Amino acid sequence: MDLKNIFKHKLNIAIMLMVSTVLFTACPNPPTPDPDSPIQETGYKGMYVLNEGNWNGNNSSITYYDFETGSVTADIFTKVNHRGLGDVGNDLKRYGSKLYCVVNVSETVEIMNANTCSSIKQIFLSGKQPRKIAFYGSKAYVSCSDGDVVRIDTVSLAVEASVMSGLNPEDLCVISGKLYVANSGQFNYPEFNNTISVIDCSSFSVIKTIEVHKNPLLFGMGENQILWLLSSGDYSAEFPSKLQQINTQQDVVLGASFSPVAGFYPYHQKLYYFNSNYVTGATDIKVMNPALNDFPGQNVIADHTAITLPYAIYVDGAVGVIICDALNYTSNGDVYGFDFNGKKIFKFEAGVCPKSVVLLEN
Repeated sequence: MDLKNIFKHKLNIAIMLMVSTVLFTACPNPPTPDPDSPIQETGYKGMYVLNEGNWNGNNSSITYYDFETGSVTADIFTKVNHRGLGDVGNDLKRYGSKLYCVVNVSETVEIMNANTCSSIKQIFLSGKQPRKIAFYGSKAYVSCSDGDVVRIDTVSLAVEASVMSGLNPEDLCVISGKLYVANSGQFNYPEFNNTISVIDCSSFSVIKTIEVHKNPLLFGMGENQILWLLSSGDYSAEFPSKLQQINTQQDVVLGASFSPVAGFYPYHQKLYYFNSNYVTGATDIKVMNPALNDFPGQNVIADHTAITLPYAIYVDGAVGVIICDALNYTSNGDVYGFDFNGKKIFKFEAGVCPKSVVLLEN
């Protein structure tokens, strides 16, 4: 494997996403809930979890957890569509009545019915290695490792256009008609990129470039149009990972920054995040108030539940704090739910490297 693929494999590992009740009522008796997954009154039917899978393992999958029954359906996409999802599921989001899944190595965007997980269309982006997806109006925007952002019409489900963003773009986020794209430069190891492209959604053109910390990867929308950005640095002591704030009204980087962080999720005035020390094996899962500058903050988990390798974190007011545990990156991972007091409220087994969470309303 050449350096490009070795590093991409490392990055996919190091970084750090629902089916209708008809399918379940076909059984005369509902399955008995796992004791670790009690029935939850959340206002949601359940949630999908995209499992990234292993590089070149062709084992990406989607797990469905039913809040109403406490039951788990493994690899629901294959069960419904009679074919696999593909190689390295990188992003899963819901927009309207559809689910959109970006499958990196297979170079596809899988579009599904959000209630049944049945495939509506599979878009092939050959040679582009798609990474993440975001939405605005009737358009979907997909970042691709070849440098492009591809625009897809969400009505016709056709690829309309593309624009060059920068070196190996990763995450994207839309705020007030502007699309922010993190240009990581991950294939240029150790000379990563350090820019964010700002694309006007109306003209679909780059209108500004913002310099940030090395290797920008992940966005999170904060309050007052503040955009949080996680950059991974170059994995050295000199340039560790860092969280930065971007004022999207002036499109400038603010002074406050926090380090080290591997994954995060803004929720109201707080910031939930995790970090793992790959030398010592120590794991931190914290919540902090950036306005108080109280980094590193307080522990999210209060009941001594052990998370081996946190891979993603998601926060919802009705469900609580959801943490995806990759365990060892090769076997099936676990998904945990905690209330806001830090007590575990559910746990279930997902697939390999659980990564993205999508909640499905009743």
